[in-house]
Amino acid sequence: MTANTAIYYDPDPQNTVIAEDQEFVNVYYEMPDFDASRISPWLLRVELDRKRMTDKKLTMEQIAEKINIGFGDDLNCIFNDDNAEKLVLRIRIMNSEDGSKFGTNQDEEDNVDKMEDDMFLRCIEANMLSDMTLQVRSWIPNFLQVSGVRSSTSNFLISINF
Repeated sequence: MTANTAIYYDPDPQNTVIAEDQEFVNVYYEMPDFDASRISPWLLRVELDRKRMTDKKLTMEQIAEKINIGFGDDLNCIFNDDNAEKLVLRIRIMNSEDGSKFGTNQDEEDNVDKMEDDMFLRCIEANMLSDMTLQVRSWIPNFLQVSGVRSSTSNFLISINF
């Protein structure tokens, strides 16, 4: 699914160092739905393969939604339009409100070194490239179990390679 992935140091989320992303970044940050001061300066940028996306009938919104379901409020994921020249996901770690990093516990900080944001994004990238599943519509009956998950609608889970 991916055409390219890269990790950037991009300290100002609203004025990105990646010029080709600036237009959709501006649109997103006009009315952010999160505290921008909590966002990490490190960015995982994922370019998706349009042909594979079209073949699998996936949208950028579906992929971003799956990432948000998997990581919740610990990641900030923005994406451009499905009709853009390049299909781009921009993923950043959100620090907790107390200033601690995602995946850490304040009590454990004294005993264990925290993983740096860029290394943590590499782990997230590896997880997304190997383990992520996406939900797609199918005509499978409601009672069928796929991948050990009982489907209450006509949806089922399939694995895809990002």
